[in-house]
Amino acid sequence: MAFTALDVKKLREMTNVGMMDCKKALQATDGDMDAAVDWLREKGLAKAAKKADRVAAEGVAYATVVNGIGVVIEVNSETDFAAKTDAFMDLVKNLAVVVATENPADVDALKACKYPNSNLTVTEIMQEKVMSIGENMQIRRFARFADNTSVAYVHAGGTHGVLVNLAVEGGIDATEIGKNVAMQIAAMSPKYWDKSQVPQADVDKELAVQVALMDNDAAVKAARFLYDLKFKYGVLPEESMALVGTEVRNQFIEGNIAIASMDAKSGAVLTDAGVNWDFIPSLEDETRATWIASDALIMNSASQNKELAASLIKYITSAEVMAKFHTEIAPFPPITRDEAYNDDERFKEMYEDAEHLHTLPVANGAFKVMDTLYKNLQLMMLGDLSPEEAIQNTVDYAESIG
Repeated sequence: MAFTALDVKKLREMTNVGMMDCKKALQATDGDMDAAVDWLREKGLAKAAKKADRVAAEGVAYATVVNGIGVVIEVNSETDFAAKTDAFMDLVKNLAVVVATENPADVDALKACKYPNSNLTVTEIMQEKVMSIGENMQIRRFARFADNTSVAYVHAGGTHGVLVNLAVEGGIDATEIGKNVAMQIAAMSPKYWDKSQVPQADVDKELAVQVALMDNDAAVKAARFLYDLKFKYGVLPEESMALVGTEVRNQFIEGNIAIASMDAKSGAVLTDAGVNWDFIPSLEDETRATWIASDALIMNSASQNKELAASLIKYITSAEVMAKFHTEIAPFPPITRDEAYNDDERFKEMYEDAEHLHTLPVANGAFKVMDTLYKNLQLMMLGDLSPEEAIQNTVDYAESIG
């Protein structure tokens, strides 16, 4: 049975499959429309169209430079598993090449472009990929830079794709500089690239956060408490100022120190030494607060064996290893409130008091402010600054960095 171009168009409208595949289906079925639909269904192409309505929220952000043209593109899939397959990554890389060579105006224009080394369009290829990978895929967005010097950086296999475009003069090789800038962008996700671009409203807001983190009255009172321990009550002798690390712990075990600041691991050592120890959640009659720090396991992007590194991280963070860690090394329980610690009176009160156990925001520059605070407190404990001066100097610094 013969068929016409109108038949191909009708079949395409019925199935949302590419024109070439519709033509092949009609050729294979001698122009029988119903049989052609069945043929496409058997091949799986019709199913690809049905997947188009499914949410594609995972995916890859990819950046590259093709013949001096910088491209960054985001392609979404339904699951992270599909996004990590070689087939998906090859698709994303080829789409970036199309953006570089064809310069499409938008996503729709990109879909209409010819796919590399194929007579099919990007749309038709993506339909085939949906069929083979088994998930809906969508091109979300892209950007293209033909001028200046572009440096591409892809973080963690595609969680972040960064393209830095630099105006370079004098034949300077900006590759290393561009990569460093791109890595900083991936890590910090900044809104602006120059201080002059930051609206004054944002500057004022950030300053308010910094000052709020350093409430003068409460901070001076806490600093005064430390100051008085040494200069008023004499319970911090001069030699104690030089004690560090294990020296502090050993003096505490021997009974020469009544109060000390130690890490969580020291608690296990104190328990093994038979010391009846406890922690002080806050000063009496003051707002209760507990400072809990956390550690992170980070895989280096330059790792030569990422799969092995990932396996090691999974092993270290497994329930079995974590339970052993919090039992034998660090006495403080994991944030999941492991049952092994629920009956420990030293932690029970802290963990049940959810009102005072929360994460504080860390503003830009906060670590610089904390470092300045430590230095001013050290000068205070040497007698060079008063508590008021130590805190005010820190507040002045916080305000100066904006």
